[in-house]
Amino acid sequence: MLDVITIGEILADFVPERRQCVFKYELRPGGAPSNVAVNLSRWGIKSGIISKIGDDFVGNFLLKFLKENNVDIKYVYKTSEHKTGLVFVYLDKKGERDFSFYGAPSADQFLNASEIKEEYIRKARILHFGSISMMNDISRRATLKAISFAKKHGLLISYDPNVRLNLWEGKYETARKEIRIYFQYADIVKISDTELFFLFNARPVLKDIKRIFKNEQIIFISAGKKGCYVYYKKFFKYIPGYKVKVIDTTGAGDAFMAGILYGIIKNHGLQNITKYKLIEMAKFANKKGAKAVQKKGAV
Repeated sequence: MLDVITIGEILADFVPERRQCVFKYELRPGGAPSNVAVNLSRWGIKSGIISKIGDDFVGNFLLKFLKENNVDIKYVYKTSEHKTGLVFVYLDKKGERDFSFYGAPSADQFLNASEIKEEYIRKARILHFGSISMMNDISRRATLKAISFAKKHGLLISYDPNVRLNLWEGKYETARKEIRIYFQYADIVKISDTELFFLFNARPVLKDIKRIFKNEQIIFISAGKKGCYVYYKKFFKYIPGYKVKVIDTTGAGDAFMAGILYGIIKNHGLQNITKYKLIEMAKFANKKGAKAVQKKGAV
């Protein structure tokens, strides 16, 4: 039995060895759902991922990494028809990153609904997904099928929109409309303050949050080095972040997301969540996000 199943992209990041006059890139594991699963597994949470990768050396490199980190890969499928996705990461002087995606549509976009197995999902406690798997009709149907199985068997659904506008090729209004659709399925939402503004023209203030989200949804709004905000059942609070030396912000949001899911698993779901526990969960997520930025790479 798994605690958390993630569904979506497994990608490889090319991370610059130096920030200026870059001559060399290092191949690192990436992909938000994969990063979340690996972080959770490293903290003792049983995790698995449903995805599709190319039958190529990059895909084999990523599978080996997942195996080494004890992530269940029973339903990670290989295809010879599409390549594993590659992401080139750019870091500025402050360690802030930007992405360039190559090989789109990558293999993960071709995960098929017939490859989603109810028996696998029903034994878990949380299903986590993001918006990238919803960009392609094929992987969207697969993800929605996984969500329907999760709902049927009483799993909690977690959603991180993980907005990557460069994948939308300038179709920002379409991106805004599409990404907003999937909040309705979520019991747990992680969203950044910049994503909140882009998607809803809103800021992390109580009146905006109450307007956008359902009272029974647990909402975490990450705000980078400033920390985060948490909202649940009319309780709303700002939790300051940690001051650290930033090397690379890649994967910080995924570490934060994993921190949230870790807290929910350790508290045995949402029914036992108190205001005090919400604050402790937010502090833990902030700490894991802060730890992530102090090293290069996504996990």
